[in-house]
Amino acid sequence: MTRIHRRQFITAAGISLGATALTCAGLGYLAVRTPAQTVNFYEHMEEGEYKNDMKRKVLIAYASKLGSTGEVAQAIGEQLTARGFVADVLRVGDVKDVAPYNSFLLGSAVRMGRWLPEAVGFLEQNAGSFAGKSVFYFSVCMTMREDTPENRSRALPMTNAARAIREPNAEEFFGGRMDYSKLPFLEQAILRAKKIPEGDFHDWDAIRAWAGKLPNR
Repeated sequence: MTRIHRRQFITAAGISLGATALTCAGLGYLAVRTPAQTVNFYEHMEEGEYKNDMKRKVLIAYASKLGSTGEVAQAIGEQLTARGFVADVLRVGDVKDVAPYNSFLLGSAVRMGRWLPEAVGFLEQNAGSFAGKSVFYFSVCMTMREDTPENRSRALPMTNAARAIREPNAEEFFGGRMDYSKLPFLEQAILRAKKIPEGDFHDWDAIRAWAGKLPNR
């Protein structure tokens, strides 16, 4: 697990502006360097203060097929860290214990119109531990390459399985990135037949804005 001081995080984020401009993706420093790694974002504080601030400890757990959802999860983590949260960004398969967290953000890539099985499985396994706590969903899909009311209506059923287990406090849908070179031939053929374009359709401003509006609990 990579750990970074908030002060170091802010410094690194400033240094990375040039890289962000070059990538035109709006990614923070860590998302550019380590999109597939687990990242721990935490507020610098004395140990006793840390223990007394658990109400602001957030888990961002995600399931990602090609890395795009992991980048979104990290961007959300950066935004929450900037707001003073203690936020851990982990693949769902790397989460060992949900007990230390007060709030949860669960995200998934979308394949064949639904969340990845590991995201739904993680939610099902831990639903009892989420009782009385805030839970938020985010989905990354090519349906949202254009944010229109029609596309949002099409995207909403993608979380049916998750919402059947636990209704979220709020959820959001974001565009992702399509790279045919990383997909099996059959999946490429299906997506090409559906005329799904290649390209990066992340709206980083919208992603950060959503993270900036999440409740302080």
